[in-house]
Amino acid sequence: MSASTKWRKSTWRTSSRSRPPPNAYSGYQSGCDLARAAGYLTAIKTRVGALVGLQLMPARDLAQYDRLIGLGADRFSICYEFHNPEYFARLLPGKHSLLGQAAFFRAHEYLAKKLTRGSCSGEIIAGIEPLDDTHRAIDYITSLGAFPTVCIFRPTAGSQMQAAPPPDPAAMHEVFAHVYEACRKNKIPLDLAPNIEVSLIVQPGDTIYLAPRTFASRRYLARQRLLRLLARPLFWWKRRRRSPRTAPPRQAQPRPESPK
Repeated sequence: MSASTKWRKSTWRTSSRSRPPPNAYSGYQSGCDLARAAGYLTAIKTRVGALVGLQLMPARDLAQYDRLIGLGADRFSICYEFHNPEYFARLLPGKHSLLGQAAFFRAHEYLAKKLTRGSCSGEIIAGIEPLDDTHRAIDYITSLGAFPTVCIFRPTAGSQMQAAPPPDPAAMHEVFAHVYEACRKNKIPLDLAPNIEVSLIVQPGDTIYLAPRTFASRRYLARQRLLRLLARPLFWWKRRRRSPRTAPPRQAQPRPESPK
């Protein structure tokens, strides 16, 4: 048993009113996720200098996000996976039992108000829940001024869903066309940050190849090119090494949270 697993188990025994489910130790750190990320964020910003995006389980104390923003976090990703509450509860029993779907929405809405448009993303999985729910997720995320990152469901050998059918390609084409249109209608900046290469998700900027040949679409794409040009000095500035003296003072870690 690793030291971190021992710590989490002892923390649950001493601080929780009830024992957690057996799978509660995987990834979730009893509400201390954001506080622990602060040290890594500070080290990267002061010793290396780079753009830093964070994807963590949401905190109930939303003020914890303020400290990470003050330390220089450039982007936050809220991975809630399914918009349909029944699919969320059934397929994400850990997230459902420990936090609940509403906690992800609260964190997302809080961060979207704190940061500039396009500095937050909502991550979802397409190909499992009904297509209408995936469209609703995209509309919700972009309505906040955030951009959707969509993973296409892949049945993985050895997993509990290995026998599930892969999604229909035509349906996925419809999903990503909707991503583009939702980003355009809500004026979400696409692909402003330099040198972002990913393989698991389809970046919203990749959906430009599905853009209709309309005046509104051409105007939106022209605006993105202009924004990328104007953003170059900003990202150069953000990638500099920060002085440790500019970082907010170290704070005590919050007490581990009990399940909801």
